[in-house]
Amino acid sequence: MKREDLPEGMVTFQFMPDQPEIDEFLIRQVIKGEKTATCMPAVHVEQGLEQEPVVGRQDVALDHRGQPVFKIETVSLFRCAFKDVPEEFALAEGEGPYEQWEQNHRELLVAWLQELDTPLILRNDIMLQAG
Repeated sequence: MKREDLPEGMVTFQFMPDQPEIDEFLIRQVIKGEKTATCMPAVHVEQGLEQEPVVGRQDVALDHRGQPVFKIETVSLFRCAFKDVPEEFALAEGEGPYEQWEQNHRELLVAWLQELDTPLILRNDIMLQAG
């Protein structure tokens, strides 16, 4: 399937389009069934940078080249402070042990918030999505 073949109005998303190796790794983890969750800073939704996930909606993941790779349905969604992300959720992201997830996501959160000129506070909300 090509992007132009997607039905009009289909919501698409990308994991890490600016980092192809990480993007490909995350896509492989989903395909293998080892990544069943993802997260994003709530501020991305609030500022219109990403569409808000909706339970029951099917979205299409695009690779770093913008090509569709799979469709996924959101089965649960909640919002919490970064410091309160449950370990089970972090492990469901399929990115290694909890400590590794926390370090990697802290670095990502800092970078994302710096791009938006938003201070990092460990109370910053993130949206947790499971599919």
